[in-house]
Amino acid sequence: MSFLTVFFSKPYFVKFGVSRAHSVYVFGQLSLTGSTFIFNIIIAGLLGPGSMGIWQTAVLVSTYGMLLMFGTLNGMGREVPFLRGRQDDQGVNETISSALAILIVVSALLATISLSIELSGLAPAWLMLGAWLLFARLANSFSMMLIRSLQDFARLGLHQGVTAGLLLLGIAWVWQTPSLHRVLAVMAIALLSVTLLAARYVHPTRPVWSRLRQLVSVGLPIMLAGVIFGLLTTVDRLLILGFLGTESLGLYTPAISALGIITIAPNLISNVMYPKLAHEFGRTENLVTLLPFVKRMLRLNFAVTIAITLVFLVTFYTFIIPFFLPAYMDGRQPMAILLVSALFLPIGQSFGDLFNVIGWQRHYLINMTIGFLASAIIGYILVGPAGMGLSGVAVGTVIGTAIFATLQTITFIRLQRQKTV
Repeated sequence: MSFLTVFFSKPYFVKFGVSRAHSVYVFGQLSLTGSTFIFNIIIAGLLGPGSMGIWQTAVLVSTYGMLLMFGTLNGMGREVPFLRGRQDDQGVNETISSALAILIVVSALLATISLSIELSGLAPAWLMLGAWLLFARLANSFSMMLIRSLQDFARLGLHQGVTAGLLLLGIAWVWQTPSLHRVLAVMAIALLSVTLLAARYVHPTRPVWSRLRQLVSVGLPIMLAGVIFGLLTTVDRLLILGFLGTESLGLYTPAISALGIITIAPNLISNVMYPKLAHEFGRTENLVTLLPFVKRMLRLNFAVTIAITLVFLVTFYTFIIPFFLPAYMDGRQPMAILLVSALFLPIGQSFGDLFNVIGWQRHYLINMTIGFLASAIIGYILVGPAGMGLSGVAVGTVIGTAIFATLQTITFIRLQRQKTV
């Protein structure tokens, strides 16, 4: 019996239907997280801070480019398990087909515009790299969200595991002749190759206008919450670009990797438990039954995140950066500062899943917006007038995440007292 099978046989997992299929998912997700981390560290060493700064800017473009979907993927991620909880199979199929229709339209427009601009030779490298990366991320996000919403965790683990393997294989190709275009090609191939794993769940029907409206109505607030969370966790990079330039953003790569480490546990557990929360809420519409589960999820998120963060800090600060990435020594202190966010982000993200499921996105948005504004203002003061450079924006991010987690906790306490949605 594997460690993962034993781990997921714990009583609080069994109670919520977490079985052996989830061990496959956990293995796949951890493989993807590890391979992405290794890929980013190796290309950082191969490309150097200057080119790495351009790549990090392209990643930002693709991240904010997800806004083009108007929240329809997020809506599908919530509506499909919710409708399944109500045993509405027709509604599930109509929702999936409607989301797919939006994806096809947006992807076709994006590809056409990107190709036209690239052929003109007028766009900067970071914009074109970001546009093509976005194209791949859109398709990958649809397939992953669909598989997750249907709770096929074995297939989801395969989805993530194959992506991980392709990224690792791509390192050898980039190593031969390091370039940003090769990095983009590896990422695009890894993201697009696995989308066919979701094909079995697509039973095309004509898009239904009422379903499209519902997808946007439900998904847009969830997407906006994700966007503001993205701003909260990327405002440091925007400030670096504005004040210090792309090469400094490249030097900040260890801190960016650190943030990815902090979010491993919340993202992993959310992918398993979020559709279960939505399914249960669709079945009972009873808030009280969800609260004990959220508390357990919070404890697990916090404990795992702290453990991973401590290991990362010791290995990177004392070994990896000094010996393997000496060109990034200026990013070592900002990385250590940013890791303090491990005390706060698991709290905010755990409560955020609950708020999205029960329709409290407005509270979630307000809490994140306040945290983002605090991070932006403090980061601006520290990197600008105070002249603290990369460390200043890291401090701003830590303070912003602390404020966000505090507000999320206060909102959760109010919700417990209220007992109904």
